This record gives sequence, structure tokens and C-alpha cells, in this order.
Amino acid sequence: MGQGIYYFTVSSIQTLILALFAVAMTLLFRSVIAGIIGYMLYNLVDGVFSAMGAGAINGGIDGAPALFKPLLGLLEIIHPFLLTSSVRRLTLSEVYTPLGATPDVLVPNPQIVTSMPIWWAWLLLVIYLFGFIALSLWFFTQRDIKD
Repeated sequence: MGQGIYYFTVSSIQTLILALFAVAMTLLFRSVIAGIIGYMLYNLVDGVFSAMGAGAINGGIDGAPALFKPLLGLLEIIHPFLLTSSVRRLTLSEVYTPLGATPDVLVPNPQIVTSMPIWWAWLLLVIYLFGFIALSLWFFTQRDIKD
């Protein structure tokens, strides 16, 4: 029960951060559609880059095609600074049992990087939260209420 509440709390913080980004985009462009598109694009790009960065760190980039090695190298560098990476590090288990396997078979989770400390993930979550609150407030104060 405690793990479920913990997961719900951290996921709600991520949703709040993304909602603040959507509010900021809505206020900046004066369009609800801009907020929705901004939310979806940010969530997609952050999620994909987080997954690719974790895969590059956990599996290495040696087996990747030469065309993708520079991108994977960049994603290895920015992975610890992504919102989804922090949320995954906080909420996902480091190991899991694959379906159909015996209960004592544990496999490392490829979606997280275990070398990323928990305190770093919490710190980034707090920085993102305050950063997007400040961004939303700044765009709100710039907007003329008469518009």
C-alpha cells in the first residue's frame, strides 16, 4: 500500500510539473491548443530521450550504428537531467522478475540507471517544480488581463 501511495505521489508531482508547463505555453501563446501541444511534445520528447539515454548508458553504444552514436552519446550526457529519468529512478524497481520466470530470477530494469543517486532524482524533481512554477508565474504576470 505504501509503495502505491509513493508511486502516486511522485507521478502526481510529474503531472503537476507538466501541467505548469502547459499553463505557461497557454499564457505565452494565448491559446489552449498551444498548451496541449506543448504538453504532449514535452512529454513525448522527454520520455523518448529518457528511455534512449537509459538504454545507451545500460547497454553501451558500441553496438549501435555509426549514424546514431553521436546522438546516443549526447543522450548519455543529458539523461540524468531529464524529468522522466528522475521519476523513473524514484518509482521503478531496480530489478524485476520477468513474466513466466521463477520467482528467484531477477533482471536489471533497463528503464532506469542505478548509478543515478536517489537524492539527485529528488533534487531535479524539486528544481523542475520550482522552475516551471516560476515560468508560469512569469508568463502570467507578462500577460495583459484585457486580452
